[in-house]
Amino acid sequence: MDHPNQYKHHIYYMDFLRLIACVLIVLVHVSAMNWDDVSVRSSAWQTMNIYDCLGIMGVPLFIMLSGALMLRADYSVSIRKILGKTFALFIVYHVWLLFYNFVDFVKEGYSFRLYEMKEYLILPTMRGQGIYHLWFLPVLMVLYLLVPILKAAFSSKKICEYYLALYVILGLLIPTLLLFEFPYKYLLMDYYNRTSFVMLTGYIGYFVAGHYIHSFVKPLTKKGKIMTAAAVLICYALTVVVCSMDALQKDAPSVILNNPLAITDYIATVGIYLLLRDAGMSRGQKESPRWLSCMSGLTFGIYLVHPFVLEILSGIGLTTLIPHPILMIPVMTVVVFMISGVISLLLQKLPVIGKYIV
Repeated sequence: MDHPNQYKHHIYYMDFLRLIACVLIVLVHVSAMNWDDVSVRSSAWQTMNIYDCLGIMGVPLFIMLSGALMLRADYSVSIRKILGKTFALFIVYHVWLLFYNFVDFVKEGYSFRLYEMKEYLILPTMRGQGIYHLWFLPVLMVLYLLVPILKAAFSSKKICEYYLALYVILGLLIPTLLLFEFPYKYLLMDYYNRTSFVMLTGYIGYFVAGHYIHSFVKPLTKKGKIMTAAAVLICYALTVVVCSMDALQKDAPSVILNNPLAITDYIATVGIYLLLRDAGMSRGQKESPRWLSCMSGLTFGIYLVHPFVLEILSGIGLTTLIPHPILMIPVMTVVVFMISGVISLLLQKLPVIGKYIV
């Protein structure tokens, strides 16, 4: 996740999209608060599933924004600069992993004896064990390291299109199909698994897609917007329905298609990016208003601290189940987002270390 404050000029649609993506990330974690506490046959769980399938698009939207910013032609990049940014992210990752592990350490009632600190605090942090949401930062570190290579490789529109076609078919479509049963599935699986198609999978496709849309895709026509919106709605609905049906069949929560690396989520996420980009670009090339730039600048901190806020709210007895998730999930999402925003702002104002930890 690129910290927006590092750029001199704020692009309106990017700040707008970053804010939406951050809300979606909070939404997906609020939706999962009571994920395992109710039957999948209840309206409560089915509602959680609907919100969760929407919120899952938050992280890939952030990755697309990072690709749009860092691979664009006017972004100055050097190996030294990239290594510095990657190292800074490495520090942020371990500082926050240590923080969340320390919170768990205290909650579990461990003593501050050397052995217990080593076994239950230091070693888990060194091994990357702990809070669920920080997995994204190591992914971003790798993408950062690849930027000098990707920037040169994807400076051409045709090369971007060639790669994205391979990524969609071999990196997303086939793995998604293999989640289901169909004739000759295992022959296809054997062939797929004995090749190196895995090199085309992962989040790099979102990174390149963000760059491709920002640098080469013109604003959509009215017909294009309608078709894109239809594709988003169809793919989103398909994800919700398939997850619901699979959960009912297994009598257990399911995320079979609720995955950014499923073809349906990819199409929906790219479509949302396109639509929100065009909505933001309707203002022309104007820079973001001050309030939007400020809110955008808090999103990285919100991402880092919001699970802590969720844990506090959960600890005092707040739940998405009372009166019902259809109301409580959006309400708690707004509450957690705002509280996390205030904490992010306060952390940024800390002397010396503020700018390095959020």
